[in-house]
Amino acid sequence: MKKLPIILIRFRLMLAFIIPIICVFESTPVRIIVISLIVLGVLSDIFDGVVARKYNVATEKIRKLDSNVDLLFTISIVAGIFIMNAEFVHYIPAIATIVGLELLTYIVYWLKFKKQPSNHSYLTKAFGVVLFFNFCMIIGWNNFEFLNLLLLISILSYVDGFAILFRLKEWKADNKSVFHINKVKG
Repeated sequence: MKKLPIILIRFRLMLAFIIPIICVFESTPVRIIVISLIVLGVLSDIFDGVVARKYNVATEKIRKLDSNVDLLFTISIVAGIFIMNAEFVHYIPAIATIVGLELLTYIVYWLKFKKQPSNHSYLTKAFGVVLFFNFCMIIGWNNFEFLNLLLLISILSYVDGFAILFRLKEWKADNKSVFHINKVKG
């Protein structure tokens, strides 16, 4: 059981390569399969952390690997959406904003701590839920109506992430929110 978190992370990594490939064969059955794979990927992301904490194997290495695979998994889904939904190009400014904030987060964390971010904050989790919902709506029903909600939640998540960053004196994983750090610090 102690190796299960790594197995689940590798499973999600495998899905990250499979999803864009099968999106080339765009059809209703493929859309259902892609949504099913996304659900499996999200479940593997939830349970890798649960199992790692339960068996006390949640190391910095596993957290970094999890964060990197999460990012790759998300990128692969976005690539799949581009392949299956040509109108997705109209939403490039919103996507570019989110990608830019993510890149800025990595750059600033690297400059300050020489490490990548690994906050796993409440707002980051909310962003993940809204992202999952949007992916399903876009892939399943070609519905882009909730993309503005995604943009709003992502911006709030990044604001919280930067507030955490500027509050931390040294790198720490699993920061629940800037308010939590304020309670711990003061």
